[in-house]
Amino acid sequence: MKISRREILKKRENKESVFLVTGGTGFIGSHIAVELLGKGYAVVLVCRPGKGLSARERVDRLLAWFQISGRPEVSRLEVIEGFIDRPGLGLAAREYERLSERVDEIIHCAANTAFPEKKRKEVETANIKPLENLLALAARGRRKGGSYFFHHISTAYVAGKRTGICREELMNTHEFHNVYEETKYYAERYVWEKYPTEGIRVNIYRPSIVYGHSETGRTFRFNALYFPIKTALFLKRVYETDIKENQGKKARQMGVRMENDGAVYLPIRLERKPGSFINLIPIDFFIDAFFAIMEESLEGDIFHIVSPAPKRLEEIIAYGQEVFKIKGIRTVDKESFEQEPVNGLEILFNSYLEIYRPYLGDTRWFASEKTGVILKKRNITCPDFDKDRFSRCIKYALEVDWGRKL
Repeated sequence: MKISRREILKKRENKESVFLVTGGTGFIGSHIAVELLGKGYAVVLVCRPGKGLSARERVDRLLAWFQISGRPEVSRLEVIEGFIDRPGLGLAAREYERLSERVDEIIHCAANTAFPEKKRKEVETANIKPLENLLALAARGRRKGGSYFFHHISTAYVAGKRTGICREELMNTHEFHNVYEETKYYAERYVWEKYPTEGIRVNIYRPSIVYGHSETGRTFRFNALYFPIKTALFLKRVYETDIKENQGKKARQMGVRMENDGAVYLPIRLERKPGSFINLIPIDFFIDAFFAIMEESLEGDIFHIVSPAPKRLEEIIAYGQEVFKIKGIRTVDKESFEQEPVNGLEILFNSYLEIYRPYLGDTRWFASEKTGVILKKRNITCPDFDKDRFSRCIKYALEVDWGRKL
């Protein structure tokens, strides 16, 4: 039996709701967990150990990155070492029972974002298997009066290879660009069909590409948006060094040269797709939007958290070339490659970026009417990804050496 809206509001208002967050050591999950603590809630993180660290040690590193170690709100955080892809979350029976009785709402952020087909098995295990185990936990808790809401962090790209307008509704598609899109699509369907049968409300949140903080540029994830830029800067550094220290023999072979103003010319063409954009949102906007939706949508629904003003690839190229003194990277029509075959540098650049190609020129347009109503009510707007924000984000990435200094 479902809990009433009134009871949900009362428990949240009194900060009695206990939130279980999966993926709490990931980018989105950690930001949600920290925000929950800041709002006065009790938070439980189920985390696996990794890289020689216990679950608690992994979380403590993140608390230090968020600069909240030792603050009063951290006392409301419980870290449980477990495995959400295992039955019973890999917990002892008594611990599992205690968790099922304690948790009121689950925010499922954990996911494997790998694209390659060769990683299909591990991506399926990470993105689909936990839903059955979490449902078992939630259903057990629901029967005892808890576990009344499941918040599923999905992705706008469950749209797969569809083009044109993609609505805030359950998708019906069977063609995908990669295994990540596919598994997130089937995960959504499982959540939407199975959880309500146990009396558990479901909200599905579909962000587009999430980058660092809009004002500080801070992040500890450097994939998606960052990877193509990192690749271009790597190539610039390699050939600039070759020109300065080795008479530029390798650079000449690739058509790379140093311009009179000190800029490095990289002859790289990228295909221009008519009507295509890149939809980017900063993490702070995502968090504001997530909590607005969580607080307003009490019956359960599907929401796109996206930018209403996505950027054209040409704009982002222009930002990068101006900020980092690069020339020569440009977009062209498909016919350009028929008239002049790809050059050596383009082959090299494309070998790095192949998996990201569908997102560099995206013809999917994510409708967000339902989200828009809530954000307008809360006066929340998505910051524009302009040159200044681009610069802040990439300069922060360089300061921390793309995460290696964190």
